[in-house]
Amino acid sequence: MGNIGLDIFIGLLSSSGFTAVLTTFLSRRKDKTEIAGKAAQILNDEVIEPLRKELHRQSEQIKHLEEVQDRHFDAMQYIRTASHWIEQACMALGSAWLHDHPMPRIPDSLKGDVRFLDDATRQHDDESR
Repeated sequence: MGNIGLDIFIGLLSSSGFTAVLTTFLSRRKDKTEIAGKAAQILNDEVIEPLRKELHRQSEQIKHLEEVQDRHFDAMQYIRTASHWIEQACMALGSAWLHDHPMPRIPDSLKGDVRFLDDATRQHDDESR
């Protein structure tokens, strides 16, 4: 009777039993693969793509700010050039005119960006305070 039980066990294992075990194992593996694929898709849709969009938006914003900065640098260069031209006109008018019409004081917030035209202009600015 012991052999019959073993024969039945081997028969089940070699035919439908083995197939059932293998099918169960493969279906679980397929389920895990599908779950991993879905998780990867969710990660891509919910995390990676929004980060890419934000990175693109920030890149565009940085590009815009660099363009604004370049325009400000151009404006500052123009102001410096115009100031040199005005300085020459003021010198031609003479020191009496300069005394009666003092140069406007440069705001402290701009002093790092605007260099003084020469020592005389700096001295005049310091005296007008």
